[in-house]
Amino acid sequence: MTKFTLEVEPDLDFDLIGICSNHSDYRLTWSLNATLGIDLTKNTDNFQVSGKKGQIVGTFSLYEFIHPETHTEYYLIKNKNNNETLIPEKPQLDYFLVIRENFDLDLDELLARVKMVPSVQTAFSFYPEELKSASNFIF
Repeated sequence: MTKFTLEVEPDLDFDLIGICSNHSDYRLTWSLNATLGIDLTKNTDNFQVSGKKGQIVGTFSLYEFIHPETHTEYYLIKNKNNNETLIPEKPQLDYFLVIRENFDLDLDELLARVKMVPSVQTAFSFYPEELKSASNFIF
């Protein structure tokens, strides 16, 4: 009997901005909403990361907004919760702003606007493919 293994590559087609901020998630969200003209709201379900056997290995605060006209999706996910880190190779980052279905935003301009938020110490954009644990962003 021949055994086949199906390996599926994760869909990493999204923009990613890492944010350093000492402020709480709700305070950062309020500032991002005011500066970017969006309406991120807290999801009642936290963002969960599952292990290889399906067990939940981490839960992280999640805010989301889908633009009603462009359908661009914005997700603000906290990188740290208790002793867990969503993206272990970026422990210096406090939050990630994930942008999906982005067909009209200039990422450099968006990054510059994020950096203008008073509660943001610094922000970086990078390609999800650069991260070993980028599959943690799949939801």
